[in-house]
Amino acid sequence: MNNIECIINNRSYNIAIDKYKIIYGNNFDSKFNVYKCIKYYFNKLSPSDYGKENNNKALVKFNDRYLDIKDTLFFEMGYEYDYSGDAKLTTKSLILKYLEYALEGIEYEDTFNTVKELLYALINFELEDRVSINHENVNLSVENEDFNYKSLIKLLVPILTKDNLEINSLDIGYEESIILQIKLINKISIMSKKNIIVIANIPEMTNKVIDEINLLGEDVNMIIFSNSYNDNIPIESLILTDFGWLDLGSEEQVFEYIINSPFTSTVEAFTNKLEEALKSCKLKKILYKK
Repeated sequence: MNNIECIINNRSYNIAIDKYKIIYGNNFDSKFNVYKCIKYYFNKLSPSDYGKENNNKALVKFNDRYLDIKDTLFFEMGYEYDYSGDAKLTTKSLILKYLEYALEGIEYEDTFNTVKELLYALINFELEDRVSINHENVNLSVENEDFNYKSLIKLLVPILTKDNLEINSLDIGYEESIILQIKLINKISIMSKKNIIVIANIPEMTNKVIDEINLLGEDVNMIIFSNSYNDNIPIESLILTDFGWLDLGSEEQVFEYIINSPFTSTVEAFTNKLEEALKSCKLKKILYKK
């Protein structure tokens, strides 16, 4: 179990997380604060003049230490994912990051070095006469840059197929899109061996999505924004935002809530009531006494 602490604008949000944590409820201020705290921390956003005046800043701690972004990968994913755009392999492309780790070290393969030598010969011998222009002591020509795995990626065009036919974003279903992203992140985790923080917007937590999330490696920490619940989601994987900030994976927070709230009972009774409330979507009505 890891702990992520988001500190933003003098407020703190603790997240006890084992692979994933679902931030549940309708307190969108809390959700938005966690989202922008993590995103701006990784983006190294400098405080504005107003922010400096009001001590507004975004800090993230991982297991009581400030998160080292050099040794941590950060991804955003969710139902808004545009595969066609991601396949263009721009700077923040999830597919690009996957290819970079998948092809790392390919320079040591014999086939790669054969291609590299042939490319050198093509540019330096075959193309020289075709492109060279001379005028007195001025000469225009071309040369090849060092050919490595990143050069190879520039030549690649990701293709997604379904039933042996090429598809685009219009052909991908909600569940397929979510699972594809989770698989990419899990592959990156295995190859990179780095700590990974993920912010995921997953409105509907289907059984297949939950099964795929459960396959994530231990280095992945996925923070999920969702108001979806079913029997396959452990209670301790939830944070309830309608009660301030109640992390059900934190025994300390649960005990404190039971003691201080109008709802007083044992932990077992609280858990049973909570499951009933989540299933019926009547969280406040069932957990609060009138």
